[in-house]
Amino acid sequence: MDKSIRSLRKYGRDVPPERLYKGFKPRTFNYRRDYVPEIQSLKNEALKLEQRLSDLVNQAYQLTPEEIDLMWRTAPPRMPIFR
Repeated sequence: MDKSIRSLRKYGRDVPPERLYKGFKPRTFNYRRDYVPEIQSLKNEALKLEQRLSDLVNQAYQLTPEEIDLMWRTAPPRMPIFR
């Protein structure tokens, strides 16, 4: 492995796979171009559905806007969805 690449990997920086290998085949790494946009759109759709479900649960419990605000202000820092 190239010395400069090794130094980048050592510090945990993302290095595109094509820079890691001298004799790489470009078509091998086309999966990024093909799949990343689809995965991103699915993640965005899942986030929208989670937020919608959260709103429906709040409505089911008949929470007031003040109670919802308090709930979000006291939410744990690693809450899976954001307000």
